Amino acid sequence: MPTSRLLPLLLALPLAASLSLRSPFKQLSDGSLEDWSVAGSTVATESYLRLTPAEAGHEGSIWSKSAMPYNEWEIEIQFKVTGARYLGGDGFVLWLTEEREKFGATFGNQEDFKGIGIVFDTYDNDGRRDNPSIMAVSSDGSLRFDHDTDGGSSRLVNAMCKVNFRNPRTPVQVRVRYQSGGLTVAFDTRGQKSYQDCFSVNAEGIHMPSKYYVGMTAHTGQVADNHDIYSLSVTDLTPEDQRPPPAAPTEASSPTPKSDAGDDTTHTPQSGAEGPGADEEEEEHRWKSDDDRHLVRYQEAVTKWSAASHKERQRLHSERERLHREGRHHDSDVEEEEDADDTSEDLMAHDHDDEPDDPIPSSPAPRSNKQRPASAKASTSGGGIDPEVAGTLAKIQEEVKAIAHEMRGTITLAHAVTSQAQQGNGGTAA
Repeated sequence: MPTSRLLPLLLALPLAASLSLRSPFKQLSDGSLEDWSVAGSTVATESYLRLTPAEAGHEGSIWSKSAMPYNEWEIEIQFKVTGARYLGGDGFVLWLTEEREKFGATFGNQEDFKGIGIVFDTYDNDGRRDNPSIMAVSSDGSLRFDHDTDGGSSRLVNAMCKVNFRNPRTPVQVRVRYQSGGLTVAFDTRGQKSYQDCFSVNAEGIHMPSKYYVGMTAHTGQVADNHDIYSLSVTDLTPEDQRPPPAAPTEASSPTPKSDAGDDTTHTPQSGAEGPGADEEEEEHRWKSDDDRHLVRYQEAVTKWSAASHKERQRLHSERERLHREGRHHDSDVEEEEDADDTSEDLMAHDHDDEPDDPIPSSPAPRSNKQRPASAKASTSGGGIDPEVAGTLAKIQEEVKAIAHEMRGTITLAHAVTSQAQQGNGGTAA
Protein backbone atom coordinates (compact mmCIF):
# COMPACT_ATOMS: atom_id res chain seq x y z
CA MET A 1 0.00 0.00 0.00
CA PRO A 2 1.36 3.45 -0.87
CA THR A 3 2.59 5.57 1.97
CA SER A 4 0.13 8.34 1.10
CA ARG A 5 -2.79 5.95 1.77
CA LEU A 6 -1.20 4.24 4.80
CA LEU A 7 -0.53 7.45 6.72
CA PRO A 8 -4.20 8.47 7.19
CA LEU A 9 -5.08 4.98 8.45
CA LEU A 10 -2.29 5.01 11.00
CA LEU A 11 -3.27 8.45 12.23
CA ALA A 12 -6.86 7.30 12.64
CA LEU A 13 -5.98 4.34 14.88
CA PRO A 14 -6.72 4.89 18.60
CA LEU A 15 -3.46 4.91 20.51
CA ALA A 16 -2.88 2.88 23.69
CA ALA A 17 0.30 4.65 24.65
CA SER A 18 -1.42 6.19 27.67
CA LEU A 19 -2.35 2.70 28.90
CA SER A 20 1.16 1.30 28.66
CA LEU A 21 3.69 1.07 31.46
CA ARG A 22 7.34 0.37 30.83
CA SER A 23 10.65 1.28 32.39
CA PRO A 24 12.27 3.63 33.03
CA PHE A 25 9.54 5.05 35.27
CA LYS A 26 9.69 8.77 35.96
CA GLN A 27 7.44 10.49 38.47
CA LEU A 28 6.18 14.04 37.97
CA SER A 29 6.38 16.76 40.60
CA ASP A 30 2.98 15.74 42.02
CA GLY A 31 4.14 12.12 42.43
CA SER A 32 2.12 10.72 39.50
CA LEU A 33 3.35 9.27 36.24
CA GLU A 34 2.73 10.89 32.87
CA ASP A 35 -0.51 9.00 32.11
CA TRP A 36 -1.08 7.22 35.42
CA SER A 37 -2.05 8.42 38.89
CA VAL A 38 -0.19 7.02 41.91
CA ALA A 39 -1.65 6.75 45.41
CA GLY A 40 -1.10 5.12 48.79
CA SER A 41 2.20 3.39 49.44
CA THR A 42 3.14 3.07 45.74
CA VAL A 43 6.73 4.06 44.98
CA ALA A 44 8.19 4.40 41.47
CA THR A 45 11.76 3.23 40.92
CA GLU A 46 13.52 3.37 37.59
CA SER A 47 12.86 -0.29 36.76
CA TYR A 48 9.57 -1.12 38.54
CA LEU A 49 6.58 0.24 40.47
CA ARG A 50 6.28 -1.05 44.03
CA LEU A 51 2.63 -1.03 45.08
CA THR A 52 3.41 -2.14 48.64
CA PRO A 53 6.54 -3.02 50.59
CA ALA A 54 6.82 -6.28 52.53
CA GLU A 55 5.44 -4.61 55.65
CA ALA A 56 2.08 -5.03 57.37
CA GLY A 57 -0.77 -2.61 56.81
CA HIS A 58 0.01 -1.01 53.43
CA GLU A 59 -2.18 -0.17 50.43
CA GLY A 60 -1.00 1.15 47.09
CA SER A 61 -2.54 1.79 43.68
CA ILE A 62 -1.94 3.04 40.15
CA TRP A 63 -4.78 4.05 37.79
CA SER A 64 -4.90 5.14 34.18
CA LYS A 65 -5.91 8.76 33.69
CA SER A 66 -7.82 7.91 30.50
CA ALA A 67 -10.44 5.22 29.85
CA MET A 68 -9.87 2.07 27.82
CA PRO A 69 -10.28 3.06 24.12
CA TYR A 70 -10.85 -0.48 22.78
CA ASN A 71 -13.93 -2.71 22.80
CA GLU A 72 -11.80 -5.85 22.74
CA TRP A 73 -8.25 -6.04 23.95
CA GLU A 74 -5.36 -7.99 25.38
CA ILE A 75 -3.38 -6.84 28.44
CA GLU A 76 -0.03 -8.33 29.34
CA ILE A 77 1.65 -7.54 32.66
CA GLN A 78 4.99 -8.46 34.20
CA PHE A 79 5.32 -8.50 37.96
CA LYS A 80 7.07 -9.94 40.99
CA VAL A 81 5.59 -10.83 44.37
CA THR A 82 8.38 -11.42 46.87
CA GLY A 83 8.58 -11.84 50.62
CA ALA A 84 9.08 -14.45 53.33
CA ARG A 85 9.69 -17.95 52.07
CA TYR A 86 6.46 -19.66 53.11
CA LEU A 87 3.72 -17.11 53.88
CA GLY A 88 2.83 -13.87 52.14
CA GLY A 89 -0.08 -11.55 51.73
CA ASP A 90 -2.43 -10.35 50.77
CA GLY A 91 -2.13 -9.90 47.00
CA PHE A 92 -2.90 -7.48 44.17
CA VAL A 93 -5.54 -7.02 41.47
CA LEU A 94 -5.62 -5.89 37.84
CA TRP A 95 -8.82 -3.84 37.63
CA LEU A 96 -11.07 -2.71 34.75
CA THR A 97 -13.76 -0.70 36.52
CA GLU A 98 -16.14 2.19 35.98
CA GLU A 99 -14.58 4.26 38.77
CA ARG A 100 -10.96 4.73 39.74
CA GLU A 101 -8.90 5.83 42.73
CA LYS A 102 -11.43 4.60 45.28
CA PHE A 103 -9.65 3.08 48.25
CA GLY A 104 -11.40 0.24 50.05
CA ALA A 105 -11.18 -3.23 51.55
CA THR A 106 -10.95 -5.17 48.25
CA PHE A 107 -7.17 -5.37 47.95
CA GLY A 108 -6.99 -1.58 48.22
CA ASN A 109 -10.00 -0.87 45.96
CA GLN A 110 -13.62 -0.04 46.76
CA GLU A 111 -15.89 -2.92 47.72
CA ASP A 112 -18.87 -1.94 45.53
CA PHE A 113 -16.88 -1.83 42.28
CA LYS A 114 -18.47 -2.09 38.83
CA GLY A 115 -16.44 -4.11 36.33
CA ILE A 116 -14.00 -7.00 36.52
CA GLY A 117 -10.81 -7.73 38.42
CA ILE A 118 -8.06 -10.31 37.90
CA VAL A 119 -7.07 -11.19 41.48
CA PHE A 120 -3.63 -12.50 42.42
CA ASP A 121 -4.46 -13.83 45.87
CA THR A 122 -1.54 -15.07 47.98
CA TYR A 123 -3.09 -15.72 51.40
CA ASP A 124 -5.29 -18.75 52.02
CA ASN A 125 -8.21 -17.33 54.04
CA ASP A 126 -10.64 -20.21 53.54
CA GLY A 127 -8.09 -22.89 54.51
CA ARG A 128 -8.51 -24.91 51.31
CA ARG A 129 -4.80 -24.78 50.51
CA ASP A 130 -5.45 -23.39 47.03
CA ASN A 131 -3.26 -20.28 47.24
CA PRO A 132 -1.41 -18.52 45.67
CA SER A 133 -4.04 -18.39 42.96
CA ILE A 134 -5.29 -16.31 40.03
CA MET A 135 -9.02 -15.70 39.81
CA ALA A 136 -11.52 -13.40 38.10
CA VAL A 137 -14.21 -11.45 39.93
CA SER A 138 -16.98 -9.30 38.52
CA SER A 139 -19.66 -7.11 40.05
CA ASP A 140 -22.31 -4.61 39.04
CA GLY A 141 -21.84 -2.79 42.35
CA SER A 142 -24.03 -5.12 44.41
CA LEU A 143 -21.60 -8.03 44.88
CA ARG A 144 -18.63 -7.67 47.22
CA PHE A 145 -15.44 -9.65 47.54
CA ASP A 146 -15.65 -11.95 50.56
CA HIS A 147 -12.11 -12.40 51.92
CA ASP A 148 -13.12 -15.23 54.27
CA THR A 149 -14.11 -17.38 51.28
CA ASP A 150 -11.44 -15.99 48.90
CA GLY A 151 -13.93 -14.32 46.58
CA GLY A 152 -17.26 -15.89 47.40
CA SER A 153 -20.20 -14.90 45.20
CA SER A 154 -18.25 -12.23 43.29
CA ARG A 155 -15.89 -14.83 41.80
CA LEU A 156 -16.80 -15.99 38.30
CA VAL A 157 -17.63 -19.68 37.94
CA ASN A 158 -14.62 -21.80 36.96
CA ALA A 159 -12.46 -18.68 36.80
CA MET A 160 -9.61 -19.72 39.08
CA CYS A 161 -6.34 -21.64 38.98
CA LYS A 162 -3.64 -22.30 41.57
CA VAL A 163 -0.29 -20.79 40.51
CA ASN A 164 2.78 -20.31 42.69
CA PHE A 165 3.82 -16.88 41.44
CA ARG A 166 5.65 -15.84 44.65
CA ASN A 167 9.44 -15.34 44.85
CA PRO A 168 10.25 -15.97 41.16
CA ARG A 169 13.70 -15.67 39.62
CA THR A 170 12.40 -13.50 36.76
CA PRO A 171 9.24 -11.42 36.45
CA VAL A 172 6.07 -13.47 36.00
CA GLN A 173 4.07 -12.76 32.83
CA VAL A 174 0.26 -12.89 32.72
CA ARG A 175 -1.88 -12.35 29.64
CA VAL A 176 -5.53 -11.28 29.99
CA ARG A 177 -7.69 -11.32 26.88
CA TYR A 178 -11.22 -9.86 26.62
CA GLN A 179 -12.83 -10.84 23.33
CA SER A 180 -16.40 -11.59 22.17
CA GLY A 181 -17.60 -10.95 25.72
CA GLY A 182 -15.44 -13.75 27.14
CA LEU A 183 -12.38 -13.61 29.38
CA THR A 184 -9.21 -15.73 29.02
CA VAL A 185 -6.19 -15.70 31.33
CA ALA A 186 -2.82 -17.40 30.76
CA PHE A 187 0.45 -17.23 32.71
CA ASP A 188 4.18 -17.84 32.38
CA THR A 189 6.14 -18.11 35.64
CA ARG A 190 9.50 -18.57 33.87
CA GLY A 191 9.44 -15.48 31.70
CA GLN A 192 9.95 -17.46 28.49
CA LYS A 193 6.71 -16.57 26.66
CA SER A 194 5.55 -20.18 27.07
CA TYR A 195 2.05 -19.44 28.33
CA GLN A 196 -0.11 -21.94 30.16
CA ASP A 197 -3.89 -21.59 30.26
CA CYS A 198 -5.32 -20.61 33.61
CA PHE A 199 -9.03 -20.32 32.78
CA SER A 200 -11.43 -19.19 30.08
CA VAL A 201 -15.01 -18.08 30.79
CA ASN A 202 -17.83 -16.86 28.55
CA ALA A 203 -19.79 -13.64 28.89
CA GLU A 204 -22.22 -15.05 31.46
CA GLY A 205 -21.76 -13.28 34.79
CA ILE A 206 -19.31 -10.68 33.44
CA HIS A 207 -20.41 -7.13 34.22
CA MET A 208 -18.39 -4.85 31.95
CA PRO A 209 -19.40 -1.17 32.00
CA SER A 210 -19.47 0.85 28.78
CA LYS A 211 -16.59 3.03 30.01
CA TYR A 212 -13.89 1.77 32.32
CA TYR A 213 -10.36 2.48 33.52
CA VAL A 214 -7.34 0.24 34.03
CA GLY A 215 -5.77 0.07 37.47
CA MET A 216 -3.75 -2.09 39.85
CA THR A 217 -4.06 -2.11 43.62
CA ALA A 218 -2.39 -4.13 46.37
CA HIS A 219 -2.84 -4.67 50.10
CA THR A 220 -0.80 -6.24 52.92
CA GLY A 221 -2.12 -7.67 56.19
CA GLN A 222 -0.31 -9.30 59.11
CA VAL A 223 1.86 -11.16 56.61
CA ALA A 224 3.18 -9.04 53.75
CA ASP A 225 4.89 -9.13 50.36
CA ASN A 226 6.54 -6.71 47.97
CA HIS A 227 4.18 -6.20 45.01
CA ASP A 228 6.29 -4.94 42.09
CA ILE A 229 4.96 -4.14 38.58
CA TYR A 230 7.57 -4.16 35.80
CA SER A 231 5.43 -3.50 32.73
CA LEU A 232 1.92 -3.37 31.28
CA SER A 233 1.06 -3.39 27.58
CA VAL A 234 -2.29 -3.16 25.78
CA THR A 235 -3.11 -4.57 22.35
CA ASP A 236 -6.24 -3.74 20.36
CA LEU A 237 -8.22 -6.86 19.35
CA THR A 238 -11.31 -5.03 18.08
CA PRO A 239 -12.41 -6.43 14.68
CA GLU A 240 -11.93 -4.16 11.70
CA ASP A 241 -15.66 -3.78 11.05
CA GLN A 242 -16.24 -2.59 14.65
CA ARG A 243 -13.52 0.03 14.73
CA PRO A 244 -14.45 3.70 14.35
CA PRO A 245 -14.11 5.12 10.82
CA PRO A 246 -10.78 6.80 10.08
CA ALA A 247 -10.66 10.56 10.51
CA ALA A 248 -9.39 12.77 7.74
CA PRO A 249 -5.78 13.85 8.38
CA THR A 250 -4.91 17.51 8.65
CA GLU A 251 -2.12 19.23 6.79
CA ALA A 252 -0.33 19.98 10.03
CA SER A 253 -0.23 16.34 10.98
CA SER A 254 2.89 15.41 12.84
CA PRO A 255 4.89 12.25 12.08
CA THR A 256 3.07 9.13 13.07
CA PRO A 257 3.83 8.15 16.68
CA LYS A 258 4.49 4.53 17.37
CA SER A 259 1.32 2.72 18.40
CA ASP A 260 0.84 -0.27 20.65
CA ALA A 261 -1.99 -1.41 18.36
CA GLY A 262 -1.24 -4.73 16.71
CA ASP A 263 2.04 -5.04 18.53
CA ASP A 264 2.18 -8.44 20.17
CA THR A 265 5.62 -7.94 21.62
CA THR A 266 5.97 -7.58 25.35
CA HIS A 267 7.94 -4.63 26.60
CA THR A 268 10.40 -6.60 28.67
CA PRO A 269 12.60 -4.53 30.98
CA GLN A 270 16.16 -4.56 29.73
CA SER A 271 18.69 -6.52 31.69
CA GLY A 272 21.50 -4.53 33.15
CA ALA A 273 22.70 -2.83 36.25
CA GLU A 274 19.15 -1.79 37.12
CA GLY A 275 17.08 -4.36 35.21
CA PRO A 276 15.06 -7.13 36.82
CA GLY A 277 17.73 -9.74 36.05
CA ALA A 278 20.58 -7.88 37.71
CA ASP A 279 19.67 -8.90 41.24
CA GLU A 280 18.24 -12.39 40.73
CA GLU A 281 20.46 -13.84 43.41
CA GLU A 282 19.44 -11.14 45.84
CA GLU A 283 15.76 -11.67 44.99
CA GLU A 284 16.14 -15.40 45.53
CA HIS A 285 17.33 -14.90 49.09
CA ARG A 286 15.17 -11.87 49.94
CA TRP A 287 12.81 -14.08 51.92
CA LYS A 288 15.72 -15.04 54.15
CA SER A 289 16.67 -11.44 54.85
CA ASP A 290 13.05 -10.69 55.75
CA ASP A 291 12.93 -13.61 58.17
CA ASP A 292 16.32 -12.76 59.69
CA ARG A 293 15.49 -9.09 60.14
CA HIS A 294 13.96 -9.63 63.57
CA LEU A 295 16.90 -11.76 64.70
CA VAL A 296 19.40 -9.08 63.67
CA ARG A 297 17.50 -6.36 65.51
CA TYR A 298 17.19 -8.60 68.58
CA GLN A 299 20.92 -9.34 68.54
CA GLU A 300 21.78 -5.65 68.22
CA ALA A 301 19.51 -4.74 71.11
CA VAL A 302 20.95 -7.48 73.34
CA THR A 303 24.48 -6.37 72.45
CA LYS A 304 23.68 -2.76 73.38
CA TRP A 305 22.02 -3.96 76.59
CA SER A 306 25.03 -6.06 77.56
CA ALA A 307 27.50 -3.27 76.74
CA ALA A 308 25.50 -0.69 78.68
CA SER A 309 25.05 -3.02 81.65
CA HIS A 310 28.75 -3.88 81.74
CA LYS A 311 29.73 -0.21 81.47
CA GLU A 312 27.31 0.73 84.22
CA ARG A 313 28.60 -2.03 86.52
CA GLN A 314 32.14 -0.79 86.01
CA ARG A 315 31.12 2.79 86.73
CA LEU A 316 29.26 1.80 89.89
CA HIS A 317 32.18 -0.30 91.08
CA SER A 318 34.61 2.60 90.57
CA GLU A 319 32.22 4.98 92.31
CA ARG A 320 31.91 2.65 95.28
CA GLU A 321 35.66 2.34 95.61
CA ARG A 322 36.07 6.11 95.41
CA LEU A 323 33.43 6.76 98.03
CA HIS A 324 34.90 4.10 100.25
CA ARG A 325 38.33 5.71 100.09
CA GLU A 326 36.94 9.19 100.69
CA GLY A 327 34.88 7.88 103.60
CA ARG A 328 37.96 6.38 105.29
CA HIS A 329 39.93 9.62 104.96
CA HIS A 330 37.01 11.62 106.28
CA ASP A 331 36.61 9.35 109.30
CA SER A 332 40.30 9.79 110.19
CA ASP A 333 40.04 13.59 109.99
CA VAL A 334 36.97 13.63 112.23
CA GLU A 335 38.62 11.39 114.83
CA GLU A 336 41.75 13.59 114.97
CA GLU A 337 39.60 16.70 115.33
CA GLU A 338 37.62 15.16 118.19
CA ASP A 339 40.85 14.09 119.99
CA ALA A 340 42.16 17.65 119.71
CA ASP A 341 38.94 19.02 121.20
CA ASP A 342 39.14 16.60 124.13
CA THR A 343 42.72 17.63 124.86
CA SER A 344 41.79 21.33 124.84
CA GLU A 345 38.92 20.73 127.22
CA ASP A 346 41.16 18.84 129.69
CA LEU A 347 43.70 21.69 129.74
CA MET A 348 40.96 24.24 130.35
CA ALA A 349 39.58 22.22 133.23
CA HIS A 350 43.06 22.02 134.84
CA ASP A 351 43.47 25.80 134.67
CA HIS A 352 40.12 26.35 136.35
CA ASP A 353 41.19 24.26 139.35
CA ASP A 354 43.84 26.88 140.28
CA GLU A 355 41.35 29.74 140.29
CA PRO A 356 39.19 30.75 143.34
CA ASP A 357 35.69 29.30 143.58
CA ASP A 358 33.17 31.29 141.70
CA PRO A 359 29.88 32.02 143.54
CA ILE A 360 28.09 30.93 140.38
CA PRO A 361 29.59 27.70 139.20
CA SER A 362 30.39 27.75 135.57
CA SER A 363 28.66 25.25 133.35
CA PRO A 364 30.83 22.47 132.06
CA ALA A 365 32.35 22.87 128.64
CA PRO A 366 30.07 21.39 126.07
CA ARG A 367 31.06 18.22 124.37
CA SER A 368 31.79 18.55 120.69
CA ASN A 369 28.55 18.40 118.76
CA LYS A 370 30.27 17.42 115.53
CA GLN A 371 28.78 14.23 114.12
CA ARG A 372 30.26 12.00 111.56
CA PRO A 373 28.53 12.87 108.26
CA ALA A 374 26.54 10.18 106.56
CA SER A 375 28.45 8.38 103.90
CA ALA A 376 27.89 9.68 100.43
CA LYS A 377 27.50 6.10 99.44
CA ALA A 378 24.21 5.92 101.32
CA SER A 379 22.84 8.85 99.35
CA THR A 380 23.37 7.00 96.14
CA SER A 381 22.43 3.55 97.41
CA GLY A 382 18.98 3.70 95.84
CA GLY A 383 20.23 1.86 92.77
CA GLY A 384 23.20 4.09 92.02
CA ILE A 385 22.28 4.46 88.32
CA ASP A 386 22.58 7.79 86.62
CA PRO A 387 19.15 8.96 85.33
CA GLU A 388 20.46 9.30 81.77
CA VAL A 389 21.90 5.77 81.82
CA ALA A 390 18.70 4.45 83.39
CA GLY A 391 16.68 6.06 80.60
CA THR A 392 18.93 4.47 77.98
CA LEU A 393 18.58 1.05 79.57
CA ALA A 394 14.79 1.47 79.74
CA LYS A 395 14.64 2.29 76.02
CA ILE A 396 16.76 -0.76 75.20
CA GLN A 397 14.49 -2.93 77.35
CA GLU A 398 11.42 -1.64 75.50
CA GLU A 399 13.08 -2.34 72.14
CA VAL A 400 13.96 -5.88 73.24
CA LYS A 401 10.36 -6.43 74.35
CA ALA A 402 9.01 -5.15 71.03
CA ILE A 403 11.38 -7.35 69.02
CA ALA A 404 10.54 -10.35 71.19
CA HIS A 405 6.84 -9.72 70.51
CA GLU A 406 7.46 -9.64 66.75
CA MET A 407 9.59 -12.77 66.93
CA ARG A 408 6.84 -14.64 68.76
CA GLY A 409 4.57 -13.93 65.78
CA THR A 410 7.25 -15.08 63.32
CA ILE A 411 7.92 -18.25 65.31
CA THR A 412 4.19 -18.98 65.50
CA LEU A 413 3.93 -18.68 61.71
CA ALA A 414 6.99 -20.89 61.27
CA HIS A 415 5.45 -23.57 63.51
CA ALA A 416 2.19 -23.37 61.57
CA VAL A 417 4.00 -23.77 58.24
CA THR A 418 6.08 -26.66 59.57
CA SER A 419 2.97 -28.42 60.86
CA GLN A 420 1.21 -27.98 57.50
CA ALA A 421 4.27 -29.29 55.64
CA GLN A 422 4.49 -32.34 57.92
CA GLN A 423 0.78 -33.04 57.53
CA GLY A 424 1.08 -32.68 53.76
CA ASN A 425 4.05 -35.09 53.57
CA GLY A 426 2.42 -37.63 55.86
CA GLY A 427 -1.10 -37.28 54.43
CA THR A 428 -2.59 -37.76 51.02
CA ALA A 429 -0.31 -35.38 49.09
CA ALA A 430 0.04 -36.55 45.53
